[in-house]
Amino acid sequence: ADNEPSLYRAAGLAYSPRQAPFAHAKELALVLGMPPVLVERALPFVTVFTGASKVDVLVAAPEVIAALPGMTPSGVDGFLKERPTLGKDQA
Repeated sequence: ADNEPSLYRAAGLAYSPRQAPFAHAKELALVLGMPPVLVERALPFVTVFTGASKVDVLVAAPEVIAALPGMTPSGVDGFLKERPTLGKDQA
């Protein structure tokens, strides 16, 4: 970790790791060695920690909802069909 700034400089980057949580998921693209194609494919499923104790299922990607404990393929399908009609107080 001590030599990270020098690795970023050696790669020709004008920034170094800030040693803090990401403020936005797109900062993943700033990680040295992270292939752009991987970032592009991962971004729909990446979030930053907001302090919330639960996943916001009203905006989460279907793949995230499918990964929730106890979720089944038919449960995901049913929920996604109904999700547009749900309000914040119903989820």
